[in-house]
Amino acid sequence: MDFEFKEQDPNWSVEESKQLDMFASNNFKRVEKLPFKFKYIFKDESGKSSKLTIIDWETGALFLRYKKDFKLACEKVKEKYLNDFARGKDLYFF
Repeated sequence: MDFEFKEQDPNWSVEESKQLDMFASNNFKRVEKLPFKFKYIFKDESGKSSKLTIIDWETGALFLRYKKDFKLACEKVKEKYLNDFARGKDLYFF
């Protein structure tokens, strides 16, 4: 049905940092936290409307490619999901 993006704190919280630090001994580089949260808005087979947060790496990579212009970056992510994934792919939500 739709796609939304909302600003979020661009810094990792203490709790999130604890989860990230479990990989520190393996020399993993901490990824940049996105300053926006992205969500699909859709109806299921029964007609119930829901929002589902998108947390895949492809979203982050696309956003970061355009991050110097937040508005453009968010529009590029929205366009990718609505025009490519939602209409061109067979999506399943779990």
